[in-house]
Parts: sequence; C-alpha cells; structure tokens
Amino acid sequence: MTLKKYTLSQIGFWSYLTTLFLVSVLPSFGKLNEKHVRIVLDYELRLDYLIHIGAYITFFLIYVLSRFVNQPLFKENSLVKIIGITIISAIVTEAVQLIIPYRTFNPFDCLSNIVGVGLGILISISLQKFIPKG
Repeated sequence: MTLKKYTLSQIGFWSYLTTLFLVSVLPSFGKLNEKHVRIVLDYELRLDYLIHIGAYITFFLIYVLSRFVNQPLFKENSLVKIIGITIISAIVTEAVQLIIPYRTFNPFDCLSNIVGVGLGILISISLQKFIPKG
C-alpha cells in the first residue's frame, strides 16, 4: 500500500477549508458584528461582511499561487473544482449555523461569502496572464 503524496498547495487548501469551517461553527465573541466600516460617504458595512468576502477570496489566491509554483490543486479542471468547492462551502458553512444553538444564520453572511467567491474568480482569471505556462 502506498500513501498518496500531497503537495504543499493541496495541504494548504484543505487546511484552510477545514479551519474556515471550524471558525464558522465554533462560538464567536460577537464583537465583529458590532464593528462597522465606512465605505463611501455615509454608507456603512459591518466588518464581518468584509471578513467573509476576504475569506473566500483567499481560496482563489491559494489557487493562483498553486498554479504559479506549478503545484496544481487538482490534476484537471482545477478552477472549476475550486469554484464548486467554494460555492458549496460558502453555503454549507452558513446553513450549518441553523442547527447550532449558539450560532445564528445570517443570509448576508452567506451573500458575503458568495461575493467573495465571485471576486476570487475575477481575481484568479485576471492573474492568469502572470502564471507561467508549463
């Protein structure tokens, strides 16, 4: 029996996904929900929404870095698989909070996750030209 050899990129991706899920289900301190960031003029946005967006953009930065160092996360269709995994995790990490007594589901958190996925896709596509071929 041989053990599968994982690349550092794969270990980083799956570790990040696991950490993100754990953070989503563990009790939080609730202070991020109280912080607001002034975006434009008088429009304010809760800080935790920006954190949700950044958390999902990070998946795509890991993807771009894995391509840049020639350690693809998957053998084929990496970007498509990353998109699928991140959309599913964006929804599941919020939906699971419906059944956890000390957490509350917030549809805007889920929307922020999806926005992060969308921005991550745009960033990874725009950075494709900097990734060496081969």
